[in-house]
Amino acid sequence: MFYEPIIVKGYARPKGSWTPVSTRNGIKFRHASKYTAAWVQHLEREVRRLWLGPVLEGPVTLRLLFYLRKFKTSTRTFPIGSRDGDIDKLARGVLDALSGVVYQDDSQVTQLIAVKRYAATEDDEATWIYVSQGD
Repeated sequence: MFYEPIIVKGYARPKGSWTPVSTRNGIKFRHASKYTAAWVQHLEREVRRLWLGPVLEGPVTLRLLFYLRKFKTSTRTFPIGSRDGDIDKLARGVLDALSGVVYQDDSQVTQLIAVKRYAATEDDEATWIYVSQGD
């Protein structure tokens, strides 16, 4: 079964890198990028608002399309620079945001297709999430 796509506007940030920070109580970890936490919260909020289906059980297939900002200094055709984010870390944020809303746990994802491209304009920056149930 296929569901309507979830379209989350905004500049996708990679999730996955952590930086240790010394505190009075020992070492804590925070996202390596100061923008990651805000993106993840935005993503989770929008998924909860936009998902119209039930919490899925069983295998789930995801197709993720990341439309990223093309910086003025970039001459590349595709977003493959270090500032564009690793595709697996971009996907990690989405997988975590869908847990408990679209499916019970991201271990249910049996197929994952992830694509990143430059957005035509800054207004087109978004993450498109296509969900289908089954393999």
